Amino acid sequence: MWAASIALALVACAPLPMRAAEMLHRPLQLNRSRLIEWSGVAGLFALAFALRALQNDTLPLALHGDEGSAGLSAVRILRGELTNMFGVGWYSFPALFFAIPAVPIGLLGPSYGALRLPSAFAGALTVIGLYGWMRSAFGWKVGWAAGLMLACSHYAIHWSRIGLNNIWDGLFVVCAGGLLWRGWRTNSRWAYIGVGLLTGISQYFYTGSRALPVIIAGWLLGMLVFERDRLIRQLTNVAAMAFVSLVVFLPLGLYFNGHPDQFQAPAVRVSLLRPDWPERGSNWFQYMARTTGRSVPEVFIGNVRDAALGFVWLPLRSWYAEAGKPVLLLVPAAFAMFGLGWLIADLRNANARYLLLVLLTTVGVAAISESTPAGQRYVAGAVAAAACVGLGFALLGRLLAVFLRFSSRYGYLLAACALVAGCVADLNFYFREYAPLASRGDPNTQVATAVARRMVTYPAGAQLYFFGAPRMSYQGFATMAFVAPHVAGTDVLEPLTAPPDWPLGRTTTAFAFTPERSAELAFIKQSYPNGHERWIETPTGQPLVLLYEVNP
Repeated sequence: MWAASIALALVACAPLPMRAAEMLHRPLQLNRSRLIEWSGVAGLFALAFALRALQNDTLPLALHGDEGSAGLSAVRILRGELTNMFGVGWYSFPALFFAIPAVPIGLLGPSYGALRLPSAFAGALTVIGLYGWMRSAFGWKVGWAAGLMLACSHYAIHWSRIGLNNIWDGLFVVCAGGLLWRGWRTNSRWAYIGVGLLTGISQYFYTGSRALPVIIAGWLLGMLVFERDRLIRQLTNVAAMAFVSLVVFLPLGLYFNGHPDQFQAPAVRVSLLRPDWPERGSNWFQYMARTTGRSVPEVFIGNVRDAALGFVWLPLRSWYAEAGKPVLLLVPAAFAMFGLGWLIADLRNANARYLLLVLLTTVGVAAISESTPAGQRYVAGAVAAAACVGLGFALLGRLLAVFLRFSSRYGYLLAACALVAGCVADLNFYFREYAPLASRGDPNTQVATAVARRMVTYPAGAQLYFFGAPRMSYQGFATMAFVAPHVAGTDVLEPLTAPPDWPLGRTTTAFAFTPERSAELAFIKQSYPNGHERWIETPTGQPLVLLYEVNP
């Protein structure tokens, strides 16, 4: 019924059909330059996808519990346990998203490689979308520079190798921006309809996509100021865009209307404006004003500053905090500053206003959310930042040619060398510095990852007793349950005071101890003396988890 409603909306809003004779006689322009460009785009996609998909089951090394929870929601769909695609799944996120990773998980089995595969596709498609949009709006130099930067961005690569819904924010933002530009330039009804489809479907993904309708509304207000007559002539297209978007979103909107707590939950739990955080009766800004002696506006402005500096200077926090880097490293950040200046100077340009709105909403959301600048809230902004790098590349190439009295070719060649060096630095940082060590996650994630990778080797019917409370629990970390569904896991919440008499199964029974509970292994050995004991350590030699495995 949902698909039929969308189809009817498209029929209702579609422009008059083109005559068959016109379609047959429309020339298909295939020339050498076009074939070369398409080959280059295919190569760019292959590069971006390879950087995001190869060895994605082991890089990043950490098997995060949040990813495992998302994977379990996908498994619930495959088992027929989660059947309402217009409700919510794990963590109050819309359930429809989890149907996407359910496809590779159903084909390849429950693994982090399968779970992360859709994110790799989304990240690579975002690169191509950014290239196409920037090429159309600012020329091929900007398109290639922006696409290459996003393809090699350490930040974009990381989120394309995570099995969560964050990375899709960038794809929706860039495709909506490109289609808006095409619709505005050519008066294409289908381009506006495409924006409506993207805006509606984006609401079924990460909470950050709720900013997309705000960005589009702000863009239209800008058109009202700068090009009012043209906007009035295209109001029917805008109405078609809004109508299609509403039809796509309506089932989820009806659910949220009946369950407003589920709609608010993803935003409220991280909002610094919450009236009971960190203490009842005040929000975070009021609390910080009292404890630091500053005014509330000063605290807020400081947070906005930190959110903006998360792009180019301050290390990101929360997710991706281990990297200790901003979104852009040194060379791309320098290019981006030139590009940002271009956007501000060219404010009458529709694309410039859209990109600035993406950057401003990213900064605004990060500023009113916990752990500013939190890494998970810059995915859409990273796309706009890559566009700024492309613009900065084109501008810097011109400036080098003027100030050094080179021909434009040599100016762009110097800029290209600097850009390639920046891309290489991003790749070197992610794959040689971050991924081998820092991507292991916090201590609890490392424990869950180590145990999960061991559990995969156990035969069907094996069981695991997990001694981690109160620090962590088996049920609290979905990593182990997702990766090894064939193993029955049980939490041992209370410390043992005597040898247990638990019955062993017909296959492997394992006991996993965090270091603070490792002394309880003595009781286990008294009951089950024929097991094998092994410590798993961190790369620095610190004890991580103690495993004791008993085979019948």
